[in-house]
Amino acid sequence: MFDQLLTTLPGAQIGIQSIFINMILATLLGIYLAVIYKKTHKTVSYSQSFSVTLVLLPVITAIAMMVIGNNVVTAFALLGTFTIIRYRTALKDTKDTAFVFAALIVGLGVGTLNYSVIIFGTILLGILMLLLDMFNFGASKMYDYILTFHSTNKAVEEDAYQDTFDQYLRLQSLLQIRSIGTAKQEFTFNIAFKNQKGITKFRQELESLTGVSDIELLSAQSDIEY
Repeated sequence: MFDQLLTTLPGAQIGIQSIFINMILATLLGIYLAVIYKKTHKTVSYSQSFSVTLVLLPVITAIAMMVIGNNVVTAFALLGTFTIIRYRTALKDTKDTAFVFAALIVGLGVGTLNYSVIIFGTILLGILMLLLDMFNFGASKMYDYILTFHSTNKAVEEDAYQDTFDQYLRLQSLLQIRSIGTAKQEFTFNIAFKNQKGITKFRQELESLTGVSDIELLSAQSDIEY
């Protein structure tokens, strides 16, 4: 009876049962995207509020699509609103843009009753994101640490640290050299160890070298990209 009453209202184009189904489905798919985001996010910019947004966006967009119906003018107005939101919101990770767009598409699909496409499409998209994350797709090299140390000009000329590097490191990539006064330089390397058990000995040997000081190791495993 309540459903019949709602359908008689001016502008009513969708029943209460369909509205309920759309809201539940949009919420579930939004939660699915938020879980995928949490599992695949590796940088220090992870945001709980962004995860909540991924749940809310599909629901909000689905409601908007149910309100719009076949009204083209309103659809263009909604598109303009989304554009304003996009350019006034700073996303720290470029991959976050894909999640925002996916959440909007989920809401559009649910709101236009394209259930089969949006359900299977979202599930497959989530699997694809997990696989890309699992295989570290797009990374040219995998580094373990960011190494920073100070070295005197004499130690640099004698290449004092290179033998230690060759003994313990599997990969090394010079990121930056910065002059400190007239007699010292600061080196920053991306490094990967041959064996993680050798980290302590590597640091001890590096500290024992004449002219090498202020050694710092920052864990970088996939959390920092250069």
